[in-house]
Amino acid sequence: MINYIQSKGIEVKREGQEYRANCPFCQETKGHLYINPEKGVFYCHKCSNAGNIWKLKKHFGDIVEPIRIYKEKFKTPQPKLDEIYKNNLKNSKAPQDYLERERGFNKEAIEYFKLGFKNDYITFPYYKNGLLVNFKYRNIHKKDFRREQGCESTIYNMDNIDKSQDVIVTEGEADCIAAWQMGFKNTVSVSIGAGAINDSWMNFFENCAGNIYIAYDNDEKGELGAKKLAERIGIARCFRIKLPFKDFNECLMSGVKKEEIDLLINNVFSYKPGKIKHATQVIVELEEDIKNGNCGKGWLLSEEWKSLNTMLGGLRHSEVTILTGETASGKTTFAINIMNDLLKFDKSVIILSSEMSAAKIMSKMFSMYKEKRINDFSDDDLKECIQYYSKKNLFFIDVHGELKMEELKDCLEYAKSKYNIEFVLIDHLHFLIDRTKENQAQAIELFMIDIVKITHKLLLHIILIAHPGKLNNTSGIVDMNDLRGSSAIKQDSDNIMIVYRDRKKEEEGMHQIVVDVQKVRDPAGIGGKQRYDFNVNSQTYKENNDFRTTKRKVPSVPAGGISGERQYRS
Repeated sequence: MINYIQSKGIEVKREGQEYRANCPFCQETKGHLYINPEKGVFYCHKCSNAGNIWKLKKHFGDIVEPIRIYKEKFKTPQPKLDEIYKNNLKNSKAPQDYLERERGFNKEAIEYFKLGFKNDYITFPYYKNGLLVNFKYRNIHKKDFRREQGCESTIYNMDNIDKSQDVIVTEGEADCIAAWQMGFKNTVSVSIGAGAINDSWMNFFENCAGNIYIAYDNDEKGELGAKKLAERIGIARCFRIKLPFKDFNECLMSGVKKEEIDLLINNVFSYKPGKIKHATQVIVELEEDIKNGNCGKGWLLSEEWKSLNTMLGGLRHSEVTILTGETASGKTTFAINIMNDLLKFDKSVIILSSEMSAAKIMSKMFSMYKEKRINDFSDDDLKECIQYYSKKNLFFIDVHGELKMEELKDCLEYAKSKYNIEFVLIDHLHFLIDRTKENQAQAIELFMIDIVKITHKLLLHIILIAHPGKLNNTSGIVDMNDLRGSSAIKQDSDNIMIVYRDRKKEEEGMHQIVVDVQKVRDPAGIGGKQRYDFNVNSQTYKENNDFRTTKRKVPSVPAGGISGERQYRS
């Protein structure tokens, strides 16, 4: 972060453990911007802008933020409903007794958080930028939770936080209120428990300048959820609070003093990247994979992609799959079909295409979803597609002109942090390399080194479209040895798929392609060929079962190949 700020011509001076600079947001000249390089955050004591390097890069226009073609629209509760529920509580003895006796809340806390009552349920109102956006409900007689359907799932108590200070995050609203009552005023709660993360929460944490102390419940689910949240926010600035009881509410009810919690905060558990593992830990993980039948297998696509699942063994994290074929062979549309299938399972997908606009890709997906040409859509068809894709974690990197490797890295790291992206489609490799270099093979080699590093660092599966060069065979069909520019593409990738059209079938009026999986590094995949029928109207592919998948049993590993990988020949 220090180097980045200096690269913008802003002078940075060290002051103790932090650094000072003039704020680029409010343009002040007295060094009110404080930077903590260890946490990777900044805070301006004049304009109150706070955040991390992503916010700085967005401010200076150095990062292309992933876009959604359609954004989900949220419902909002009826105006003043919170006041109605508050009055219900004031006039009802049973919920008051519940809050005071079973939760230990005092009248000040009940009033501050605007708690209410509705039909046996305590109401917890959610606010964002001063507006009522949602309600959470808790039954006073049994453990039953509800919330408003279709409303935004945001951070509880976010409007009352001082973002320049450290923030405590709890697992539920009652724990947040208990922590506040005990004296920890800068406390928030997640809205859907420890088991899940909403991407929109990252906007809040991104703008917090202090440490994040995670006080999820002291149970297995809380531990897993806390670690997962820390990894999304950034391990360097997250700490795990181990409370003396299960949660803050139990601490309040048990008479734990603020000073006792302060001591725990001063001795919190720091998350560290677990790069070193003993063999016994790896063995336990392997046993679990074998027991669950997941050894080496990645994410399996729908049943209609059965042959591709067999050939690849699924889409594994930390792998790069090269997809190539001659011009107009259908490789981009084939890749979009794969991305579209991942969305069925609510996977997070991001697409970068230098040859096809985001709107064009979206129109293809619409046709795939409705199985008809978009020109034949009715108003209801269009509305249905918009509703479906608005709720999916589908993002695009909007490319205008050239995109450098550093920009791509920033986009993917940002998308991983904010949206937990898992699968990436890049079309195409040769658009992203530095074409000013005289030695194009070297430029491609450097690109492949970088893309593999990103894939491993962010646990992504990247499908990378690459163009072939001049064919090295007489068959007229692309082979992995025909990849243009560098042998590094072949050697550094984990999987290679070739797509080619069957010209003879086209003469007969049929639209068919053959997908030839020529390399699979992981033994979970067997490689092979599969024929697909292409539907021009729906832009979809269907396995042609008259053409049996070829299983190549004899691997050929050339000199210099990586040990353990399987490189196949037709």
